[in-house]
Amino acid sequence: MVPVPLDWAKPNGTKIELAVIRHLASRPQQRIGSMFVNPGGPGQSGYELVANSGQDFDEWGGGRFDVVSWDPRGTNRSSPVECFTSQAAEDRFWAGVFVPITPAESASYQRKTVELARRCGEVSGALLSHITTTDTARDLDALRALVGDRKITYVGLSYGSMIGQIYANLFPGRVRAMMLDGIVDAVDYTTSAEANIGNSVSSADEVFAQFLAPVPKRRPRPLCAGRSRPDRRATGGRSCSPGRAARRSRRPTPTRPAHSATGTCCNRRSPRYGCRSPGPSSRRTSTPPPTVTGRR
Repeated sequence: MVPVPLDWAKPNGTKIELAVIRHLASRPQQRIGSMFVNPGGPGQSGYELVANSGQDFDEWGGGRFDVVSWDPRGTNRSSPVECFTSQAAEDRFWAGVFVPITPAESASYQRKTVELARRCGEVSGALLSHITTTDTARDLDALRALVGDRKITYVGLSYGSMIGQIYANLFPGRVRAMMLDGIVDAVDYTTSAEANIGNSVSSADEVFAQFLAPVPKRRPRPLCAGRSRPDRRATGGRSCSPGRAARRSRRPTPTRPAHSATGTCCNRRSPRYGCRSPGPSSRRTSTPPPTVTGRR
């Protein structure tokens, strides 16, 4: 456990404790320093994260960093905020409470949350006034100094990105490197719950708009496009070459010509069907027209 000030404006005042864990670098001879990791939440346990996945984060750093994390103040093992004096009191408070689905239920649920905040203030006292992202960023800087790093190397996951953003603004000269996977608009994030939610889902709106956009028209693929070898079933027994595919894609499908009452071909360019172009006398051709059998 690492002691830090309850109120960073009074560094010599009341102290609280942070639960800190460290996974040593697997390549100590090439060690660069420490890599701090926060899983987000807010309130998820960094202690549990490294206890269960320290080896994975060690690989992220190529074995050259000690992986360090902590439970942020007010959560889990780190001087947690308490709102009830016993489990029985907590069970009684939440008995019969469910997710509201009507305006009346929402109003009732809102009154319940106001009562919860009042109870948390009564039980946890001054601690509740010092559970902020700024307080957590200052705690992080204290841990950086404790491990002896002049500048911080930090990985922020989810809400942990917000901690990194606040840290970089408070201590811009103390950042070696940061990887933040959930950059947010800090102003919107801290303005109100509504602005926070809107900021969180704005990217989903963009993706959904792309989903609704019309699909662009595509040109038909040539007959043999994409085949590395001839497919004789698809080409009627003939080989398939790029030139043949291109010609076939441009050439209209031949159709059987109709015949006039005199037996001459209506399509003068179709001798393949047993027709010749009619002469000046338009007499019947010597080759009879083909006979079509089968269903009509």
